[in-house]
Formats: sequence, structure tokens, C-alpha cells
Amino acid sequence: MSEGPSLASPALTAGGVGCSEVTLGVSTTGNGTFGLAQPTSIVGKYVTSVQITSAATNSARVTILYTTGGALGSDVTASTNKLVYSGVCAIGVGMQWTVDSTNSTLPAKYRPKS
Repeated sequence: MSEGPSLASPALTAGGVGCSEVTLGVSTTGNGTFGLAQPTSIVGKYVTSVQITSAATNSARVTILYTTGGALGSDVTASTNKLVYSGVCAIGVGMQWTVDSTNSTLPAKYRPKS
């Protein structure tokens, strides 16, 4: 399931750049404002979209949606197909990303290990 984080890598990097340039939450509301393709254009065998958003000057969120059923079997359904990374931007530290366990619905066995 490394495909999701791999496809999300440009979004995670864009969030870090936004943190460094102090532009988060100001004019960066979605993929286009981060210079990325539209969410549904970032796809793979198991991934149907990757989206970055920022509503605050010190944070961003990257959401990866996975395909349902098929190669992933019945473990992943429409209500359990989301992996969310939350980033916190701090001066002198930069952007630190973590898997958002509260908002991620992808079964734990498919999530990245900490």
C-alpha cells in the first residue's frame, strides 16, 4: 500500500514549501493553488485521488482516497477508503506530517507503520 504515500509525495512537499514560504491558509486552498494537478488526476492502481488543503496559516492536510473492493478485497469500502496526513508548520522546524488517526478511515493494516 505504499502507492498512496508515494503519489502523495508531491502534495506533502508542496505543503512543506507553503510552510517555508508562509503561504499556508492565505492563498492555498487546494491542489491548484499548490501547483498540483486536480485531485482526481493523481491516481494509481489503488488510489483514486490525492488532495491537499490548508485552512490555517500553520497547518495543512493531505487526503488520499483508495479504490474500493477489487484488488483490495472487501476490507476497503466507500466508508473506509481514506488516509489523511495532517501537517503542522512551526517556525524553525518546518512542516511535520503525521497520519491523522481520527480522520483516516482506511483499515489500520493498510496504513503506514509509525
